[in-house]
Amino acid sequence: MTRYRCLAALLIVSLLTVTAAAQRERVRGFDGPPSKALAAVFEKAGTVSYAGVRKVEFRSRDGFRSLNERILRQGWKMRIEYQGGSAFDGQVIVEDGRTRLHLIPKLKQIRKLPSRRDEILFGLSGSVMRSLDPEDGRPTMSEVNGGKIAGVGCQLIHFKRANGTSIQKMWIDQRRGAILKREIMDSRGRVSARYTFQRIKFDPEIEANTFGLKTEGVEVVTMDQLLARAAKSLKMRPYRLPESRSCRLVFVSKRDTEEFRSLIQVYSCDEGRMTLFQVDGDLNREALHKLARGRYLVHSWKKSGRSFALIGRLDEKELKEYAGKVAVKA
Repeated sequence: MTRYRCLAALLIVSLLTVTAAAQRERVRGFDGPPSKALAAVFEKAGTVSYAGVRKVEFRSRDGFRSLNERILRQGWKMRIEYQGGSAFDGQVIVEDGRTRLHLIPKLKQIRKLPSRRDEILFGLSGSVMRSLDPEDGRPTMSEVNGGKIAGVGCQLIHFKRANGTSIQKMWIDQRRGAILKREIMDSRGRVSARYTFQRIKFDPEIEANTFGLKTEGVEVVTMDQLLARAAKSLKMRPYRLPESRSCRLVFVSKRDTEEFRSLIQVYSCDEGRMTLFQVDGDLNREALHKLARGRYLVHSWKKSGRSFALIGRLDEKELKEYAGKVAVKA
């Protein structure tokens, strides 16, 4: 695989991450009557409680791949246990409303992440609005009876572009404000990812220690530490966006081959998710913009002999301002 084909694969993953990002704002700008079911999701986010198992599916080159998640939720608190023999099997994520911990048994490691309390609403508006192009025309939102998911009656909320292609579908238990099924579509209206609850029990008894993890015998690391380690292994400096309450580092990855070395960081910001690339060598700017498909802006530059690219759904001025903040943490 060539340097640029490797970069293309990484960018596609990045853009999917951006599309799936969450925001705190309500869905707006859509033609259609107000939705009581959608309002219930926001109104009851801090009180809904359930235990269940859901199947998560996502499109890959080889078709759809799937994994199972066991979920316990109590308002803003959540515990996700991965099951079913996938690459995530045995991993556990807990969120207590302040901190997010990710246990990776194979590495004997717990990753300490910023809280994603604002993302528990699963990106109701952020991912919808950022999948639109203002030139496409005004989108629509409709609501109909969605039948039953895991034995629970639901309302189906359907978001469409002005040309009629689907953006997202959500099956919501209006009584409790729980999303029991969700489908995310690509620009052509094809399902790119979905989750579906197979079974669910509301208001279960949940033990007080459910939303914590035992740290004996495992290493607890922060995102800053992971970034520093990844950069050092690539013989790069740990350039990053400055940490703030409005923009937090949530993911670090690297690629190190004979042809291609890159450091990838994903940030959860008030304006949406942004992905920062640091690459050993030159970037093909034309390829970058082509991959962004006009829906995500790419700002690229060189510094200290390295190539950088920042990707996000911001206007050019905002993206450039963020790029100007990229530096090694003091």
